[in-house]
Amino acid sequence: AAGSLLCCLISAQEKQAEPAVRIASTVTGKSPTVRIKEVARIKGVESYTIVGYGLVSGLANTGDSDAEITQRTIANLLENFNIKIDETSLKVGNNAAVMVTATIRKSAHKGDQIQCTVSAIGDAQSLTGGELLLTPLMGSDGKVWAMGQGAVTTGGFTFGSTTAGGESSTKGHPTVGMLTNGAKLLRDVGLGVENSDTLTLFLNKADFSTA
Repeated sequence: AAGSLLCCLISAQEKQAEPAVRIASTVTGKSPTVRIKEVARIKGVESYTIVGYGLVSGLANTGDSDAEITQRTIANLLENFNIKIDETSLKVGNNAAVMVTATIRKSAHKGDQIQCTVSAIGDAQSLTGGELLLTPLMGSDGKVWAMGQGAVTTGGFTFGSTTAGGESSTKGHPTVGMLTNGAKLLRDVGLGVENSDTLTLFLNKADFSTA
């Protein structure tokens, strides 16, 4: 009799618990709120990368020792000012050949200043204290998108003597820096969406369940 009573009590408890389980499953079964940017991107809203080759001058003898490419760059630059000189006679210790890169995220207007990274491509020891000369930055279409010029800010430095018998110490990464004022855009970028009556979405993971 005691066993039968215990079975009845367990059965009654299970029946009472069933509605709670059904309610819980109903609550958790609701579709969660998801923002569009979490599952898709809008056509025309994307990142664009631009790149340029330039020259950083004004270095305290921490520039390139591999003279050929830097000498040729300086000689070509001087020709723009009608100054012709034998490139092999140029001393390049205060100059460094660099690549300038920038990423334009989403949209930007003509005249906007965009952040740029300046990186030494030769054997320069430091870009600290240098200034980037006027450098065109091109897009993937081969056209000039922006122009950059100005002081270079680095997160590292080199001190001490770099001559024979001297000692030097380097902190941080002084051969990569940021263009202080950024580069100036010469065109509008990614603004077609703002003037469009329709939006096209591309799913990040395209499948029927997401759609």
